[in-house]
Amino acid sequence: MPEPATEPRPPRPGGDATGGARVAARGVTLRFVAWLAPIAALLAASAAFLHQREAAAERRVHEQRGRRVVDLGAEVVARDLEAVGAEVRYLAEQTALHDYLTGRPDSRARLEADYVSFSRHQGIYDQIRFIDVQGMERVRINHDRGEPGAVPERELQPKAARDYVTASLALDPGQVYVSAFDLNVEHGAIERPLKPVIRFATPVVAGGEKRGVLVLNYLGARLLRKVSESAAAFPGEVALVNSEGYYLLHPRSPEQEWGFLLGSDRTFGSDHPEAWREIAARAGGQIVTREGLFTFRNVGGTHAPAGGLLLVARVSDEQLRSGAGALLGSVLVAYAVLAPLLVGLAGYLAYAGAVRRRHERQIAESEARLRVLSTQLLTAQEEERRNISRDLHDDLGQLVTAVGLNLGRARQVADPAQKEQRLASAAEGVEALIQRVREISARLRPRMLDELGLKETVQSFLTECRERLGLAADADLQFDRTELPAAVSENVYRILQEAATNVAKHARVRSFDVRLHVTGGEVRLTVRDRGAGFDPASVDSSGLGLLGMRERVELLGGSFRVRSAPGEGTEIDASIPVAPDVLG
Repeated sequence: MPEPATEPRPPRPGGDATGGARVAARGVTLRFVAWLAPIAALLAASAAFLHQREAAAERRVHEQRGRRVVDLGAEVVARDLEAVGAEVRYLAEQTALHDYLTGRPDSRARLEADYVSFSRHQGIYDQIRFIDVQGMERVRINHDRGEPGAVPERELQPKAARDYVTASLALDPGQVYVSAFDLNVEHGAIERPLKPVIRFATPVVAGGEKRGVLVLNYLGARLLRKVSESAAAFPGEVALVNSEGYYLLHPRSPEQEWGFLLGSDRTFGSDHPEAWREIAARAGGQIVTREGLFTFRNVGGTHAPAGGLLLVARVSDEQLRSGAGALLGSVLVAYAVLAPLLVGLAGYLAYAGAVRRRHERQIAESEARLRVLSTQLLTAQEEERRNISRDLHDDLGQLVTAVGLNLGRARQVADPAQKEQRLASAAEGVEALIQRVREISARLRPRMLDELGLKETVQSFLTECRERLGLAADADLQFDRTELPAAVSENVYRILQEAATNVAKHARVRSFDVRLHVTGGEVRLTVRDRGAGFDPASVDSSGLGLLGMRERVELLGGSFRVRSAPGEGTEIDASIPVAPDVLG
């Protein structure tokens, strides 16, 4: 209710007006403080909460990335070393080696030829050697930078004093000795340029007794390169060290590598003493010190080198705090400018949380896909090795045996007509052998891809589909002058191979459409059939090779899409950029 009107009183002279102004100013100040204090407290509390939450989320992301890169590197190392272990056991049981040990005529030349061929095709072994029980080299093949050849007998060396000889001779048949990861030594000196090697050795048994050991010198530079490649996207540093902490792979200073052989005292322990005390005592895990977050694991699996290897991923303390610190600065600036708009804070929190959860979900999904893909790759690799071993043993072995028999009989017969007939049969066998070797080589990697390019290789593959599978292709191939990197060409070809295989196995049709356009810095591949189709939601896509296709495309920065329905056919569409920044 309004107050009754009164006659205004004149202000008192002097002090009354000044005191009223002071009271009014004091009230404004109190109301300002009363509003400002809770707002400032709310802003400070929310900023502190957001900073702490973002720091925790950032740390979880770095922990996931650390585990992922260490697990991936460990899997790469274990897969390579397991494969080498299988190959040294296979060579120890090879028929040509046992023929040589039993003294069959010309068996040494055949054994050396087999090893030269094996070295050339594998390309990962610096030496292949058979050493007898006295420790003397009897057969040795040197890789010689891609031109392998047998070492003359007069240049063979005694190796009885080497650890890998004595240790492997003490093993049971079928067991494999794996040496320490070190540098190759020739005539008592470290070979230059440096050549990292791991020696795999297994006993050779003939006639019920040990006759020596078979030794493969695995070129370790390949393994180090693959570990580096697996860690390329990791934001921190990844190092490979031996059990004493010496660097075998240094992320920033290659000159510090192999210090235990080259006279350097620099180790992981001297660089990070606080972390090394825990890392050296455990097989794997994660720790946080003042120097950052360390994720580590023993690698190598059942064929780990003597003394062991440790893969260590490090994210510095500055990197751990950088994301949260940058976010805090941005939030404070935003608060200073947009203080009245508190609703924006809630929206920002929701958005930041959603982005973080999406990133974490994408990382988890990516890890799951990588685990499935790694399992498939390992299975496919072992299956391909079995197929190649079977081809070498059955097809090529029979052909070589037939050629040898014909040549031997031609040498024995005196009748010119019969000699000519035997030589002709041997020549036919050689031609068949050459053709079979070419088929195996083409299956591993078509040479046309390197020599003629993607377009001609695709045309040849589609012709092969028609001749071998009875699967006709309606092809639309358009290429501009864009020069395709080897990685793009190879992956596009492999995707087309997998898609055509799916059509042949599952679509129940005799034809399909292929559209491959290379225009404007982009490769666009579409494979379509009008066959049985499937429900993508209810079918395990990994069984159809779709996971491998998707990973190939996404690793090159492209997009991949599958459209299918029962009875309506299937369409696979892949788009890959050719920009240099995508390919690295």
